[in-house]
Amino acid sequence: MNKTTLISMLLATSMLGACASVTPGSPEAYMQMEKERKEKAAEQLEDTLDDMPKWYKKVPTSNHAVYAAGTSTATDPQYAIEKAVLRAKITLADRLKGQLSQKMKSVMAENDEIGTSVTKNVIDGVEVSGYRLKEKELLVENGEVRAYVLLEFPIGGFNDVLKYKADQEAKLNKQKIIAEALKD
Repeated sequence: MNKTTLISMLLATSMLGACASVTPGSPEAYMQMEKERKEKAAEQLEDTLDDMPKWYKKVPTSNHAVYAAGTSTATDPQYAIEKAVLRAKITLADRLKGQLSQKMKSVMAENDEIGTSVTKNVIDGVEVSGYRLKEKELLVENGEVRAYVLLEFPIGGFNDVLKYKADQEAKLNKQKIIAEALKD
């Protein structure tokens, strides 16, 4: 092998080696790190989806109750549960009495149409007393606790708390009527 061929082969080999590794701090290194970060995030998300309880993925239905699921993470298990319950209560209130409104506007100018669409979901003062925590599951995820909860809200006369409140309100109204009648 002559000297020129040997130098050419060494040069080609070193160039190929340079292509395989990236210089730290270079745009290529940043892109490689970003790619690895996205791959790791995707793996973690897949793990989260695999670990979800079946009742969270497919919330139960019933003629006697409304169900809502919630999840949250925190370093403290109790706080994770409280946040998950709050999220489930929001979903529950939305299912019971959520209102949705939408506005669309469209303007034509010089053959170009400019449009906007605004959708608003309103949940205003919904009574969710009487729900019960039907299911709860805690998992460790990325150094935090992930809480999954399932709330059950009895309907159709099966909610003892709402029934009690209605009875108390009826008694109070009756007392007011009697008090008004006795004033005269």
